[in-house]
Amino acid sequence: MTVAAERWALARALMSRRRLALLAQVAGLQSGVQALGLLAGLLLVRTLEPAQYALLTLALSATAVATVLGDLGLSSAVTALAGRDDLRAAGARRRWDALRVEASALQRRLFSVVVLVVAPACAWMLWQQQGSAVQVLGLSALALALALLQMRAALDAALARLAGHVAWQQRLELQASAGRLLAVALACTWFVDATLALALALAAAAFTAQRLARWRRDWVAAEAPAAAGEATLPSPPSQKAALRRHLLLQGPNTLYYVLSSQFALWLVAALGESGAVADLGALGRLAAILALLSAVLAALAQPHFARQHRAAELGAALTLVHTGFAALTAALTALALAWPAALLSLLGPHYQGLQAPLPWLVVGSTLAAWSGALYSLGCARGWVLPPAWVVGGGLVSTALSVACFDVSSVAGALQMTTLVAATNLAMNHVFMRQRLRALAAA
Repeated sequence: MTVAAERWALARALMSRRRLALLAQVAGLQSGVQALGLLAGLLLVRTLEPAQYALLTLALSATAVATVLGDLGLSSAVTALAGRDDLRAAGARRRWDALRVEASALQRRLFSVVVLVVAPACAWMLWQQQGSAVQVLGLSALALALALLQMRAALDAALARLAGHVAWQQRLELQASAGRLLAVALACTWFVDATLALALALAAAAFTAQRLARWRRDWVAAEAPAAAGEATLPSPPSQKAALRRHLLLQGPNTLYYVLSSQFALWLVAALGESGAVADLGALGRLAAILALLSAVLAALAQPHFARQHRAAELGAALTLVHTGFAALTAALTALALAWPAALLSLLGPHYQGLQAPLPWLVVGSTLAAWSGALYSLGCARGWVLPPAWVVGGGLVSTALSVACFDVSSVAGALQMTTLVAATNLAMNHVFMRQRLRALAAA
């Protein structure tokens, strides 16, 4: 049997009835989460004036940057390190929690540095879009608070997925999304602006973070010795050195990825015509289906990669990932080309003239999600794409985009995003094939 035939056979075996049932459950719950989030986003797109939606878009961009830079791969490092420890072993929960505590301490130090950079940058961009002093200060503070909550929740969520509490976590996200949609609907009925919209997102994140933290405390406490006379378990060993190694490996790549993902938006904000920021933010709402895929992969595929040690099994799982993303890219691109007006009608009358850039949004977003999936799966095993590849390929593709496209326009910014995403996907694919071959040889 050839290697390709063996991988397809293993890929079919991976799709057992139990796994398909789990996939359907997680995908169903996450579809509900994303549908509620999409509805809330579309309500805001249709209700807010473009000037207000531009402010909200930039504040959410700052949140994304602060969240990723404050984490810098620590949540995936927790997945990789905890995944090597058998949960059934004595003291495993305490060791996992000790790992989370050390990761959280590193997060706090990182975030204190991130605030010094992101806060003034966010305030400057908001001021450039004619935000008032109150809006600039309020949105900047809310963006950083939201980033902090999302960072802290990511560590607890990583443990919940590894522990097999995926469905519970998805139901929690569903509750938070439902509450946010209800609050947004009520606000849109009376009054809503960019500051209130971001405050509602902060409230939903606070609910999720609080419930995850309470689950983690109860879950760790349940491992206490059953008998009063049982010997005390030894203190868990420190994992600080291992966490720092992961940060050194993933940090440069993470820094590049988060900056490159927002670079097009920032270029348009600095150089583009009035309203272009709102156009990019509104189009981004149509890519919400890709968040569903990312969540399903984080819930199911990353723990599988962290625990699996056979090259053939990992290759089969990668085959499924490639097949799924290829089919999704083709289907969504065909939809954007065939019915652009129908898709844009969801955004309201302000954004009906965006039919030309819509296919570029779809292709660029799916390729970026595809590339990000490969990278996150590799990080779950400690396989980190060399920074020289990431930065070198990114700089070349970005420079080529600036030379070939009008990056101050919406279409040009999305064309740049597509080229950069395609380059990242190619590099991640080659790197993962190399690592699988090395694992098979070993």
